[in-house]
Amino acid sequence: MRVMFWSPVFWPRIGGVQNVASRLLPALRERGHEFLVITEQDGAPLPEEDEYRGIPILRLSPWSGGIESVLATRDRVSRLKRSFRPDLVHTSGVSAGDFFQLTTRSACSAPWLVTLHGGWPAPRTALVKRTLSAADWVTGCSRAMLEEGRRLVPTLRQCSSHQATCRP
Repeated sequence: MRVMFWSPVFWPRIGGVQNVASRLLPALRERGHEFLVITEQDGAPLPEEDEYRGIPILRLSPWSGGIESVLATRDRVSRLKRSFRPDLVHTSGVSAGDFFQLTTRSACSAPWLVTLHGGWPAPRTALVKRTLSAADWVTGCSRAMLEEGRRLVPTLRQCSSHQATCRP
């Protein structure tokens, strides 16, 4: 399976999502899955193209140059989706970067899995609602995170006894 894995932050940054992903992705890679990690530049600059344990990483800076930078990033993401041809797009956490998944869905018909981590500030509520409504599946790091997602998007429903929800 080819997975485009989106995360607002990724290795070498340290945090909960990064720690989980830095163990999960290599373990799944050893089982034959292929990954492309897309993340954002944050803090001290890191190489735009990098690798972590054989997994390619692309760090984008979409917000650094005004609308031209946003549009160029959107076009680049569309090209990446067409060339990588993922079987699944997995966004880990909800972030402003979800704008690029929302606006490039036509470039690739892969299903979209969103994993909820932590909270999100009130200004992002509209983006969170659009993200959760558009995702094929939503899961959370805790029952409380899923309940917060359901509070924002009541149409999310329980799919199993596990902590997963999906669109109606």
